[in-house]
Amino acid sequence: MNRNRLFVGFAAAVALALLLSTFVYREFKRIASVSASGPMRTIVVAAMPLDLGTRLDASMLRTIPWPIDAPVAGMFTKIQDCVNRALITPVAENEPIIARKLASIDSGAGLPATIPPGMRGLSVAVNNVIGKRKGFGRRPKNRTGSRRKTRNRSSDHTAGVSGARGDTRNGQL
Repeated sequence: MNRNRLFVGFAAAVALALLLSTFVYREFKRIASVSASGPMRTIVVAAMPLDLGTRLDASMLRTIPWPIDAPVAGMFTKIQDCVNRALITPVAENEPIIARKLASIDSGAGLPATIPPGMRGLSVAVNNVIGKRKGFGRRPKNRTGSRRKTRNRSSDHTAGVSGARGDTRNGQL
């Protein structure tokens, strides 16, 4: 292969890359200056990462400017509207606080706040023995469901009842 062709092709590729990257840079710069110059309002965001069930107070929240023409559904504009409400989903730092991420005002904090209205929560006490004896408890890759042995007139066979994996071929779950 001719060495000059290789260098000419490489130079053309570098020149094209330089032109395209300059164009993209200028477009991004133009778009950023246009969107920042429009009318703004403030919205409430998390000042730090917040876990599920956290009761919000003013030190956990802050406001940032947000374009008026790009509203977020259910957003809050005042920190006081979010104070003393619990989160029903985890929230990352600088993530907008919206109404569907917060429990109702009178629901309290912690995991009970995450239970939807009309539903009930249930807690079960478990001691240290459950799940440690051989053959008892759930372990990774265990299959759930039930098995029953039926007697057919033509032959004996074991029929499976659908389990978590749904494999009922030849009576295996």
